[in-house]
Amino acid sequence: MFESQVDLSNYRPVYAPKDLLEVLLSLKGPTKHEEDEFLPRWEFSHIALPVKNLFELRVHFGDLLRHDVGVAEWTAQCHKVLALRHAPVCQQVLRKGCTPAPVRGQLWAFVLGSHIDTHQTEHWDSLKSTVMMTDLIVDKLVFKDVQLTATNDDQYFVFEDVLYQVMLCFSRDAEIGQLLSADSNSQNPPKSGKQFEGPPCGIVPHHGICMFAAPFCYLYDTPVKLYFTFRAFYIRYCHRLTTINTHPQGIVSLCLLYEKLLQTHEPQLWSHFRELQIQP
Repeated sequence: MFESQVDLSNYRPVYAPKDLLEVLLSLKGPTKHEEDEFLPRWEFSHIALPVKNLFELRVHFGDLLRHDVGVAEWTAQCHKVLALRHAPVCQQVLRKGCTPAPVRGQLWAFVLGSHIDTHQTEHWDSLKSTVMMTDLIVDKLVFKDVQLTATNDDQYFVFEDVLYQVMLCFSRDAEIGQLLSADSNSQNPPKSGKQFEGPPCGIVPHHGICMFAAPFCYLYDTPVKLYFTFRAFYIRYCHRLTTINTHPQGIVSLCLLYEKLLQTHEPQLWSHFRELQIQP
């Protein structure tokens, strides 16, 4: 066990989802001062971001509702798609859901471009060496996070040691900050490891960050494959859920989407929440 010799009783996560929610609730849109006084503290409707309505969501996720083929035929089709080695086609297969478990990891690797080559192998070995040679304060936060989340989860506790290994390497990977900076949709990307005063990856491990990696434990039998797919997934998707940004897949847009759907399709419940100042 990585943390067996470490006393974690005095360590707490830097921030938790509740803290992020408080920051989100403090956001102000372009409203007039007198109008702002009457807005509920939790309301996002004053933030002018485009979000889909229910019809548009049904169209967008329509593939999830279509299961026109049997399991055996669907498995055969997935293997044919893998043989094509074409990311957009693999992504279309994943969008349909119910992907056979034996091919799911390979499909995600094609979609995210996380296949292992010589560079990835050498980089992984370098990260592991750095973990063994250096001790960072964020290591304790990683241990604490895994202990508070995955270790207490009946679906993920068996992957505890794998998650320690993956998350410790993640915290030392300076390429992550560079890749986030190159993301044209990132409004305020973290700086690279050489410039950012914190973990080399540029990301402070918040409460629950290891649970972004935990589901991938079921897809891969080696930590190196798990790591690079998780890393690519975090860079493409997860970082938008933990930073304030205006991306359509960001946490602000998702909060606004949920709020508008609730207001449109459950107006009585919405009004009840609004009157009592209850966060939906």
